[in-house]
Amino acid sequence: MENSKITRKNPEGMHGPVGSYTHVTKIPRNSELYVTSGQIGADRNGNIPENMNEQIKNTFDNIQTVLHSEKLTSEHYSLFSHYLNSTIPLLEISKKFR
Repeated sequence: MENSKITRKNPEGMHGPVGSYTHVTKIPRNSELYVTSGQIGADRNGNIPENMNEQIKNTFDNIQTVLHSEKLTSEHYSLFSHYLNSTIPLLEISKKFR
């Protein structure tokens, strides 16, 4: 019987991820593929807060809304690309994951 779920794992003999992800994601054949784009930090009224943390929260809320609109959950999500348009202390953040 073919595995119909997305599976995620980290190979043995390799460092752990430096964030909340896995090194390997397997999507089974013949799966439906949904592609979303343009999820930004705007609230449901289209307003973009000044505070970056609020924008990040809105972005993830928007992703969740898109997933739920198709009766999907985070278990169905395999790739997330993000772009920040502000200076952040990336080195300090990355140290927290080491």
